[in-house]
Amino acid sequence: MSTREPIDDIAFDCLIRSRYDLLLFLLPIPLIIGILTSVITAVPFSVGVSTGGVPSVVLLGYGLFIDDPSR
Repeated sequence: MSTREPIDDIAFDCLIRSRYDLLLFLLPIPLIIGILTSVITAVPFSVGVSTGGVPSVVLLGYGLFIDDPSR
């Protein structure tokens, strides 16, 4: 079981209680931005999704392998 590490500088404490909650909150944001960019502009949908997916994969890799939850 992992321990929770509190985040002191964040205003919405009831929603995000640890840095891993923050990571899960931030994970879909680049993908959503890529999708919205492809819908608003003339960029093809597959390019928008794949471009937005790259930062999401980087965040996921960071959370799993670099800053993994430890005891």
